[in-house]
Amino acid sequence: DGCALCEYYRCREARSQCGAEGYLVGYVGKYCDRFATVAEDKVSEAAGMWLEDVRACLVEELEDLTDDATSCEEIEAVGIASHSTCYVQAGFCDLGLFDWFQIVHTIDPGDIPLQQVLVTGHACLKSWFGIL
Repeated sequence: DGCALCEYYRCREARSQCGAEGYLVGYVGKYCDRFATVAEDKVSEAAGMWLEDVRACLVEELEDLTDDATSCEEIEAVGIASHSTCYVQAGFCDLGLFDWFQIVHTIDPGDIPLQQVLVTGHACLKSWFGIL
């Protein structure tokens, strides 16, 4: 229906009306587009697959945990909370340093919530060392 991949966020915005600066268009939609047009050409095949898996996971989480009656604030909270889970489940911890660099440098420094960094880092440490 024309709402696949990154277009999903614009379609969802039409239903939820959170605004151009809201989570759907101003954050996750913006970065979905940026990863698809900028980062995907620079990363390894494994990271390209990771990007596809993360896109699918983030959309599934929003669809499963929110509906058209969900407030914009709750959509953002659910969305932000799902990022770390989706990153780790898709295999972020298994990507190489070069791919991490490309992924992180695609995101504006002020747009990375500290909680995402800490949760993702903690999950990677657990994966690598079986600790924590």
